Amino acid sequence: MKHHPVCTALLLLLLLTGCGLMDRNIGPPTSASPPTLPTVVPGTVSLADQFGQLVDERDDLPYDALLLDTLSVHMLGAVDLANQAIRRTSDPVLLELAEEIVAIQQRNVARLQQWRRTWYPDLGVTPAIDLSIDTGGLVAVDNDAFDAAFEVTMLAYLEQGRLIAEDGRQQATRPELRDMAAELLTDYEQQIAQLQRR
Repeated sequence: MKHHPVCTALLLLLLLTGCGLMDRNIGPPTSASPPTLPTVVPGTVSLADQFGQLVDERDDLPYDALLLDTLSVHMLGAVDLANQAIRRTSDPVLLELAEEIVAIQQRNVARLQQWRRTWYPDLGVTPAIDLSIDTGGLVAVDNDAFDAAFEVTMLAYLEQGRLIAEDGRQQATRPELRDMAAELLTDYEQQIAQLQRR
C-alpha cells in the first residue's frame, strides 16, 4: 500500500492525539461518564499498515475474511469515537455528524457480520480482530478542547478507513464486498470533506 503525504500527516496527528479503538459496543452511549480507554502506545503502526502486514503474513487466510474482520473492527472504533462526541460535543454540526456515523457504521457492521457468517461459517476468529488504533488521548482532553480534538481524531480515523476500503475495492474477490468498499470510499471521503470544511 502506498501512502500519500497527507495520509502520513494524518497518521502523525493520530499518534500525537492518541486516536484509536475503544470498546466494541455499537449501541448508543449508555451513560454520561466517559469510557475508560487504553493509553497511546508510542510507535503504533497505522491500522491500514497493520492490515497490509496481516494480509502479507497470513496468506493462509482468505483476503475477504481478513477484510471483513478489519472493517468491522475499524467501524466499531468509529462508532465508539462518534459516541464520545454524542456525549461531549457542544457543536450541533459535530453532533449531527457523529449521529450519522453511528447510524451508517452500525448498518455496515451488521452487513459485514452477516456476510462473515454466510461466507466463512467454519473460519474461526482471525488475527484482524486484534487490530486497533489507540484513542486514549481523547478521553483526557478537557471539554473546552474536545471538539477540536475529536475533529483531528475522527479525520485520522476516517483516513485509515479510506485506505483500507481502497485496498478492499481493488483486492476483494467477492463483488458484494468490492461494491461495499466503493460505497465506504464515498462515505469516508464525504465525511472527511465535511470535517475539513470546518
